[in-house]
Amino acid sequence: MSVTPTTTPHPHTGAGVRRPPADATRRPSSGAGVRRPPRGLRCGPATRRDDRRPLTGSHRVPMPDGPPERPTLLNATRGAELLRIGTARFARLARAGCFDPVDLRPSRYRVIIWLYPPDELRAFAERSPELLTGPAPDRLRTRPRRGTDLRPVRWRHRRTARLIHRAADPWSRAAALCAVLDPPDVAAEVPDRHERDLLHRLRPRLIDIPLTAEQRDLVAPLLTAADPDEARVYRDALRAALRTARSVVPLPGAAVTAARRP
Repeated sequence: MSVTPTTTPHPHTGAGVRRPPADATRRPSSGAGVRRPPRGLRCGPATRRDDRRPLTGSHRVPMPDGPPERPTLLNATRGAELLRIGTARFARLARAGCFDPVDLRPSRYRVIIWLYPPDELRAFAERSPELLTGPAPDRLRTRPRRGTDLRPVRWRHRRTARLIHRAADPWSRAAALCAVLDPPDVAAEVPDRHERDLLHRLRPRLIDIPLTAEQRDLVAPLLTAADPDEARVYRDALRAALRTARSVVPLPGAAVTAARRP
C-alpha cells in the first residue's frame, strides 16, 4: 500500500489547528502499566536508519542516504493525514507501539507533542495495511483501556540509543544509560563515588532544547524509567557498559576530563 501525504508536513500543530493533537498527553506517563519493556539496549552504534546520526535543529532527522532536504517530523495530526486515517486511530496505533516517536516537544497547551518520521509511517502503512481500515484488533482496543502507552518507553529507548552512538568514549556511553535511571538505581550499580561523579558530569540531557520551569515539570515524568522492568533493562546495559569502560580506562578520573554541567 502506497501512502502519499496530502498536505505539507509541519513539525508541530500546523497552521489553523486550534486544539491539541490527538496523541498529546496531559499527564505524561513514565511507562507505568507497560508489561513489555524494550528487549535490550545496544552499547554500540544504533542500527536504525534515523538513529545513525544526531538530530540537527529542533525537529529534523538526518537521512543517511537521502537527499539534502531532510524530511520534517510529523505530529499526530499530520501523521494521521499521511496515513489517511483519523487522529483517534493514529493515537491508538501509537500507544500500542505500532510505530515509535523519535522526538517530543511540550506545547503551549501544557501537553506533549510526539513527533514521528514520515518514512517510518509509510513503512508501517505498507507493512500493516489491515490496521488502517476496518475494526481495530482486540489488542489495540484493550491496551488503551488498561492505561498502556508505549510512546514514553519507546522514545526513551530510541533517544538513549542515539546518545550512546554519539558518545565519544566508553564512560560517556555508560553515562548515556544513566540519563534515564533514578539516582538510587545508578548508586546501586556504581558503588564507587568517583565513578558516579564522573558519570554525573558526562551524563547527557535527554531533551536538548531550552525549557521553561513549567515545561520541565511537564516532561519530568517522561525522563526516567520508573517501571521496574524497564529500569532493569537499563541497569543490565549499564553494568555491561561499565565493565567495558573499566577495562579500557581503569582510572577514569585521570584519563577522562569532562566539564561540569551548569
